[in-house]
Amino acid sequence: MFLRVLLFFIITILNTYLSISQELTQKISGKVIDATSKQPLIGATITIPNTKPLLGVITNINGEFELNNVPIGRQDIKVSFIGYQPIITRGALITSARAYTIIVEMEESLENLNEVLITPINAKRPLNKSAKVSARSFSIEEATRFAGGLGDPARVAYNFAGATFGSAQDNGVVIRGNSPTNVL
Repeated sequence: MFLRVLLFFIITILNTYLSISQELTQKISGKVIDATSKQPLIGATITIPNTKPLLGVITNINGEFELNNVPIGRQDIKVSFIGYQPIITRGALITSARAYTIIVEMEESLENLNEVLITPINAKRPLNKSAKVSARSFSIEEATRFAGGLGDPARVAYNFAGATFGSAQDNGVVIRGNSPTNVL
């Protein structure tokens, strides 16, 4: 009889200890919207910074989220989204009585950036230094691969804008209306 009573007390104490040692959690739900347009922000990140492992979730297509297993107590809630100022709600009281609900209105992040200068690197510069406008050089390999070129650079040149045949017999090239006989 004494052994049964002792076993009953040991089991009762262990159950009480195990139930006390469980961490109480709650869920945080809400919506993230743009402060100006009131449109939902899809893919915004909501995290609880001081948790291990880090608790986090992203918003759905309606800008809504639900973050489960948040430890009860005072928690910081960080909301971030690309192109918007991050928002940190400090000391939000999470209780076991009911879920915590929050609506976050985010403002766009405006930053002045330095100018970006893009310069082309032209590997096919004309060999003729006096050709300032609309010059194009091509290799023998390009002439053999060009449709209708038949390996002849003059035939390839005929396919560019502004270049035409002078006559089929003399293989002359007329560029922008100037005849080969008139150009020195």
